[in-house]
Amino acid sequence: MPELAPKPTREHLAQIARAVEPGARAGATRQLLGGFSCRMDILELALPSGDSRSIVVRQYGLWHRDDDPHPGTVESVVLEHLNTNGIPALELILGDETTWIMGAPAIVTSLIDGHPNLNPVDSESWVAQLVAAVAEVHSLPIHESLQAVIQPLYPGLEKSFPRSEPPAKVAQHPLGTDLWRAAKRLWPAVEKPMSYLVHGDYWAGNTLWKNEKLVAIVDWEEPRIGEPTFDITGLVQDAAFSGIDIEQSAIDQYERVSGRSPRDHKFWSMVGVTITPEEVNLNLTSSVNRLLADSWPGRFLESWSLGGGGADSGARMVGPLKNQTHLAIHPFGLMTSFTPLPSPESTIATATSSSV
Repeated sequence: MPELAPKPTREHLAQIARAVEPGARAGATRQLLGGFSCRMDILELALPSGDSRSIVVRQYGLWHRDDDPHPGTVESVVLEHLNTNGIPALELILGDETTWIMGAPAIVTSLIDGHPNLNPVDSESWVAQLVAAVAEVHSLPIHESLQAVIQPLYPGLEKSFPRSEPPAKVAQHPLGTDLWRAAKRLWPAVEKPMSYLVHGDYWAGNTLWKNEKLVAIVDWEEPRIGEPTFDITGLVQDAAFSGIDIEQSAIDQYERVSGRSPRDHKFWSMVGVTITPEEVNLNLTSSVNRLLADSWPGRFLESWSLGGGGADSGARMVGPLKNQTHLAIHPFGLMTSFTPLPSPESTIATATSSSV
């Protein structure tokens, strides 16, 4: 797991309290558990009026210390844009001032009463809300303030595909070379728009829900400007790991609410596809072979094996895998990564308490 930032000190929290409202005092803190890349602490403020207020101090991983612009600046700009346009998101309370106080990349946001929903009661309503929310994001105008801090989606791929052979981490996987070469063949004809804000890591775990209603899209530390289909294929594939096949419904919903069909769907499915060792070890490769085939029908997940159900079990028939090693040909860099999936109990609603 990535190394998270340390616990905020008493002085840090006191300074943040005064920055949020002069005369405010820092009260109890609770660490929010379940985040992969950021440390998040709820801070209870005692306001001069006698009221109280809960805020969240969000510190970015130590590997972001030298980023320019750092993710606190990026997320601040994005949250301001989302807040202004009525997108369900956390409210930005303190931006770069938090980094100055903490001495490392950080922001302060509102606290929303909600948690990720990885086991929906009504999967049709669930996917409809997820798709409608991200389609609204994709419809936003791209202002100069966003262009100044958000990177394009494409440079990682542009650097990868001119080489004659895939990177070693991809080639060592039994299916990696074929997948990389197929994506490389498609790349020159792929549309590369620069007029859409893309979340970059859009899945149910980066949304908050209350009473089966989506109340916020969170984790905007690595957004991109580029093709919206990347968000849709990511959503589809992560849902499959939870045992929910939403591919066709997500495509249909997106076309209906956005008025735009997902472009280059096969390519973006390919660069985001994950191949589990279980699938390779059991020789259950029909989903990937289907994706690689020239006659690919557009539904490679219909026989996606999640381990234990057989090659034709279907994503909706099985439960989620944990501690998977993923192979991903990904716009942010070709990589093999160790990714434990969170349990429903390990969410933003889970906290440990302390007093300051």
